[in-house]
Parts: sequence; structure tokens; C-alpha cells
Amino acid sequence: MKTCTKCKQEKDLSAFYKSKDGKLGCKTACKQCESKSKAKLYDLEKEKLKSRARVYGAANREQGRKRLNAWRRNKHYNVTPDQYSQMLINQEHKCAICYRSVEQLKTELCVDHCHKTNVVRGLLCHGCNTALGGFQDDTSSLQSAVEYLQRHENNLNKNK
Repeated sequence: MKTCTKCKQEKDLSAFYKSKDGKLGCKTACKQCESKSKAKLYDLEKEKLKSRARVYGAANREQGRKRLNAWRRNKHYNVTPDQYSQMLINQEHKCAICYRSVEQLKTELCVDHCHKTNVVRGLLCHGCNTALGGFQDDTSSLQSAVEYLQRHENNLNKNK
């Protein structure tokens, strides 16, 4: 039997955590009191820990996103970070279709590839890449879309 230093109750040794430092080979406070004090300590530190996590997350989110995108490009298209950088330089850091720059878009460019052969064609902004994907690499559908837009552009000009 041993008396807990916190609750002052006499308890069996099994109610105490083991410790090499204690006289009887156990801690001075019982398991119940230890748990309560750790819970109080956690509550006091919780906001500080959450705040630190938010600051760390905000500072490293963009870097983590870039690492993940690089890993995906390598896994799906076999494009290394060096190859991606060279493609960006070759395209002057612009989408190969709409020519908007990476600075304007504020995002990385997507790797465009042929869905039949899986050959990489270039780098596109998300909007252009999604649009091409919607046409499923069918040039006749794309041409029909261009003609449709031109017809309606002409109608708008007539109404002005």
C-alpha cells in the first residue's frame, strides 16, 4: 500500500504507474491523479499547440502542394522536376493555348498528354486542360465548338 501525494488516499501499488526513481518502484501520485494533471496540462497547452500548427501549416502548405504536384507529374507522366522546369522555360512560363502566364494564373501549369498514346504534349492552365479533356482529344468536336462560337460572335455583332 502507498499514499498518493496528490489525493492523499492510501491505495494499492497497482494504482500507481511504475517508475525506477520511486522508492517502491512506482510514481508518487496515483494513476487517476496523474491522468487528471496531464489532462489539465493539455488543456492549458492545447491552444498554444493549435496556434503553432496553424502557423506551420500556413507557412508550409504551398511547399507541400508543390512537392505533391511534382510527385504526381513523375508518377503519372514520367516528367521529372527538371523536365517540367525546362518545359516551363520553353513555353515562357505560359499556357500553350491561352498564353496566360503562371503569375497571372497563380497556379502551376498542368501536364497535357494524349489519352491514346500517353505522350506528353505540353503544359496548360487548368481551364484549358479541362476544356481539352472535355472534348476527349477530338479535333472535329473542337472545330465545331470554334465554328459555334464564331457564329454566335457574329450574331452578337449584328445586334449591336
